[in-house]
This record gives sequence, C-alpha cells and structure tokens, in this order.
Amino acid sequence: MVKKYDIVVEYIKDGIKKGSIKYGEKLLPERVLAEKLHIGRSTVREGIKVLEIMGLVESRRGGGNYITNNFEKMLYNPITLMFSLQNGTYNDVYELRKMLEESSIELCVGRITDEEIRDMEEVHQRLLESTNEAQMSLVDLEFHSIIAKASKNPLIISILNSVSEILENSVKTSRQRVIEKFGKKTIDQDHQAIVDALKERNLEKAKKAIKEHFDHIEKTIN
Repeated sequence: MVKKYDIVVEYIKDGIKKGSIKYGEKLLPERVLAEKLHIGRSTVREGIKVLEIMGLVESRRGGGNYITNNFEKMLYNPITLMFSLQNGTYNDVYELRKMLEESSIELCVGRITDEEIRDMEEVHQRLLESTNEAQMSLVDLEFHSIIAKASKNPLIISILNSVSEILENSVKTSRQRVIEKFGKKTIDQDHQAIVDALKERNLEKAKKAIKEHFDHIEKTIN
C-alpha cells in the first residue's frame, strides 16, 4: 500500500536523479513543499523523517533539511539497520566479504596502480611490525580496502564503505580466530601472497591467494 509520504520520498529521489536537487543542497521549506506537492505539512514531515532514516536527508537544528553529500552515509543506515533487525551473524558478514573481495581482486589485477601497490606494501609492513594487536584490525581492514579501491568499481567501493562498521567487527573477529588457530604468521603469509600476486599482475596467483586467505578464516568458523 502506497503511503502519502511516499510522494515526498519519490519527489526528492527523482529530483536527485534528474539533477534538479543536488547533494549537499538545502531542501525547500516544509510549507513550500506541501504546497508544491499538494499535501499536508505533516505528510511532508513524515516523508523527510523517512529520508533521514534512509540517510538521504539530514536535519540541522535551526538550519533546515539538507540532502546528504555522502553517498556511503545514504547506504549505511538501511544496511546496518537491516543487519541488526534480521539478527545478522558473523557468518553472514564473512560470506559478503568473501564474495566481494574475490570479485574485487579479479578486477584489481588489471587495474591496480603502482602507487596503490606501494600503499598496500606499506600497510602490510605495519601489520608485520606492530606489536599492538588491539589496533591491527583497523590496519587489516585498511589492507583489504585497498583491494576494493583498486578494483575501480564505484559500486563495490561504496558497498564496502557502507558496511565499514560491520566489516571492522568481522575483520577483528576473523583475525583473532585465525591467530588463535594458526598463528599470526599465517595471516602475514596470506597478505604477502596477495601483495606478491598483485605486484606481478598475476590473476591466477591473486585468485589463489585470496581463496587461501578466506579458507583459513572459514576453518575457524565451524
């Protein structure tokens, strides 16, 4: 059943698609929107509240309503909310990571730049040298984020960014489990194999390296 506030939601979304409403732009006042769309102001407020929940609109105290200028933020709330409401598990996140990263690395092989490889080597070196394991989950996530960015696919990048908080917890858990079961050396070797394969731009080696990395993680799940 279509709700009245959907008129507001679709109007804003359509305006963004057509370019008549820009990211970061202030919305028309509620009174003007109500007159323009031939609906009540209470319906406009409901629609704006829905857009806020979606992460598409942000309200500023005393300053009106604005279209967010952060695409990842627009994705973040619905995905995180859905994950929470549907009792998402560590296994669910693992499956998402595996699917996206295996796809990313195939694209990455032919698209990664020398600068991105240097960045990956630098992050890998930090992982090797650090003695503060409590902080390493963020550095580990940074390592894997480079793979996504090097894919040059904006949708893959945005999806991963939109679930960054969930991924951070997943990486922390998987890292701890692999270290407990196989030792830190296993993770370090996995990462080194990924770096080496990408430096060589070798697709088969890259696919094998990422598969072995996730195989180690999977063996800690059951």
